[in-house]
Amino acid sequence: MLLGISLTGLGVVLAQAVFGPVLARSLSSTEEQILSDVHDRLVDDYVVPLNEQELMRTGVRAMIEALGDEYSSFVGPDEVSTYHEQSSGRLIGIGAIIAEGGRVRYPQPGGPAERAGLRPGDQILAVDGESAEGMDVDVLVARIKGEPRTTVHLQLRRHRDGEIFAVEIPREAVPTGTVGRAEMLDPAQRLGRIHIRSFARSTPQELDAALDQLLEQGMQGLVLDLRFNRGGLLDAAVACAARFVEGGVICTLEGRGNTHQVRRADPDDYRDLDLPIVVLLNEHAASGSEVLAAALRDRGAAVIAGDRSYGKGVYQQVQKYEDGDFVIKFTAGYYVTPAGRIIEGHFDPRMPGGIEPDLPVPPQSFERQRLIMAALQQDPIPEAYRDEAVAIWEFLENYPAHPTDPATNHALAALRTVVPPPTG
Repeated sequence: MLLGISLTGLGVVLAQAVFGPVLARSLSSTEEQILSDVHDRLVDDYVVPLNEQELMRTGVRAMIEALGDEYSSFVGPDEVSTYHEQSSGRLIGIGAIIAEGGRVRYPQPGGPAERAGLRPGDQILAVDGESAEGMDVDVLVARIKGEPRTTVHLQLRRHRDGEIFAVEIPREAVPTGTVGRAEMLDPAQRLGRIHIRSFARSTPQELDAALDQLLEQGMQGLVLDLRFNRGGLLDAAVACAARFVEGGVICTLEGRGNTHQVRRADPDDYRDLDLPIVVLLNEHAASGSEVLAAALRDRGAAVIAGDRSYGKGVYQQVQKYEDGDFVIKFTAGYYVTPAGRIIEGHFDPRMPGGIEPDLPVPPQSFERQRLIMAALQQDPIPEAYRDEAVAIWEFLENYPAHPTDPATNHALAALRTVVPPPTG
C-alpha cells in the first residue's frame, strides 16, 4: 500500500512536470507555440547566456511597437515607478522643489523637507554619500525619491552663510499637484479660474479643495481651464465631471465587437454649485480633458471657449505584470460623448476628431502658447519663502507671470454677460 501511495504521488509529480506543459502547449494557438519555442531555443542554445526576463520584456516591447499606435506603450522597469506616481497624483519624496544646479528653490509647506529645516538656495552636495556635483537635476531628484518609510541622507551648504550641514529626511507621499491655479481673475465680479493639469486618483479631491477656496471668496462664475491637459485616469475625469452634473452619462466606451461600457457620474459627488462655467480648451487638450469638456457641454453645464482640442478619443486598457516588472497600455476602443459623438481624430483618419469650441478664439503663436503653458504649469511660491527665493532668483519676481491671454479674456467676457455686476 505504501508503495502504491508513493507511486501515485510520483505519478502526480510527473504529470505536473511533464504532461502539464505538453497539454498546455497542445491547447495553445500555433502562434503562441512558436513564440514559446523561439524563447526556449534562444535561452537554451544561444552562444552566451541570456537574461530570460530581459528577453521576455524585449519581446513584449516589440509587440507593442509593432502595433504602430502612438497611444499604446510599454512601460519598463525604469519607468514603472514614474508611471505609478503619475497615476496616483502622489510621489514618494521629501517635498522640495529642486532647481537646476541642485539648489532647493523652496520646500513644500508641511512636508518632510520643511520639517528638516531646508531653505531656499540650500545647495545639495551629496545624496546618501554620493557627490551631487555636476549631477543632472532629473538624476538628482530620482536619487532623492525612493520607497515609502525609508530615509535619504543629504549633505547641503546653507545659502545664507555657507555652513555645511547634514540631514536625514524621511520619504513620504507628497502631492504632485494635478490641479494647479485656483485664483480670482476678476475679484470685483468674483470670477474665478481653476486649471487642471492632468487626471490622477488625487484630482477629484484637489478639485474639491480648489472649489472650496474660491467659493469662500464668493465665486460667482468659473473658468475651468483644461488647456495643455493631456489626460490621465478616466475614472478621475468622470469624478471631476460629477462635481458639475447630477448623475447621468459622462461618456460611453465603445470597444471591439460593438461592446459598450457606460460611465456615469456618481450623484453623491454632485456639488450643486449653480455657477455659469466656461471651459477653456486648446489643441494640446486631449483625452480625459476632452471627455470632461464634452460631458459638461452636452449635459448643459458649461460652454467651451478657445480652439479645437487635440482629438485623442480612444481609451487604453492597462495591464500590470508584477512578476515581469512592466506595464502595457494598448488601445481598446473609442470615447463617445453623451450626445453620441466620437472624439477621436488620429487613430482613424476618417473621423474629424476634437471638440469645436462654442466661443472660438484664434490660435496663439508657438511662443505665446509656450508662455501660457509655462505660467499655467508652475505653482506660485509659498508666501513664507517668496522673499528669500526672489532674492536668489530675480526672475521669480513675477513668477508665475500671466502673459496676455485672449482665450481667458474671451471666457471672462462671456461670464460677465450672465453674472450680475457688483453693487455698492
